[in-house]
Formats: sequence, C-alpha cells, structure tokens
Amino acid sequence: MSHTEDRSQSAPQPTSAGRGSRETAGPSSTVTEQRTPGPWFPVWNGNYWDINIADELYAHSVGVVWARVPGLQVGAEADARLIAAAPDLLVAANEQLALINHAQAILSAYLVPDGMSAGEAISQLLALLDGPEQRRVAALYGAALAKAEGRS
Repeated sequence: MSHTEDRSQSAPQPTSAGRGSRETAGPSSTVTEQRTPGPWFPVWNGNYWDINIADELYAHSVGVVWARVPGLQVGAEADARLIAAAPDLLVAANEQLALINHAQAILSAYLVPDGMSAGEAISQLLALLDGPEQRRVAALYGAALAKAEGRS
C-alpha cells in the first residue's frame, strides 16, 4: 500500500509519568525519582519567603519544602513564586512532552512503508494539536505560568 491510500490505522499513544515521580533512563537501568508533590505556595514569614506544601484541599499548610528565599533580596518574591510553581511547571512540561511524543508516533506511523495514509496522519495530527488534549496542556501551562508570575 502507498501513503495515498486511506486506512484507519491509529498511532500508539504514549503515557506520561504520574504526579510526584518521574522515570529516567540511565546508562544501565530506569530510575524513578521521588519528589515532594505540589501544590506548593510561597508564604512570607517576616524575614524570608518559605515555600510551603498544601494538603489536597488547600485547607492548610502541611509542611515546608526545603526552600527559603531571603526576603530583602531584590526579586525575592518573584523567586519564591517561581520555586512554588515548580511542581505545576513540571506537570505541564511532562504533559507537553507526551503530546509531542504522540505527534511523533503519528508521523512515524505515516513514514513507515505501508504505514498510515497521509490523510489519516493529518487528521490525527489536527485532532491532537488543535483538539481538547492540546487545550488541556495549554491550560496547565497557563495556570503554572500565572502562578509563577503572581497572576493567580
């Protein structure tokens, strides 16, 4: 079959790592890194900006991340907001990477001999890159950036 013939073949969909962990491939094995899950938020204590951890209901602080930004330093509040937004930015980046990987899988399925048709590849790419999944990822980035920039 050629790339011009219409087929209803779908590209595989990659999955992203769960919240609070990330799998990384090392030279000889895969390692899962554990980190403190968000949300984090900056709290002014009178001298420093502490980065606190909220519980799932945002009802109260349940701990302090090991980050303290001296309060008299120029840009200290902006630095604290950026640190507090790190978990949200990480989630958004991982979701964006999954979206890119999915697009690459579609292109790979098209490029193999007797693979996906051009029409199907374009249809799947449009659905992926101009559809609800892309809008969800864009919203994650928007919320994370607003938090980092103090707009939320």
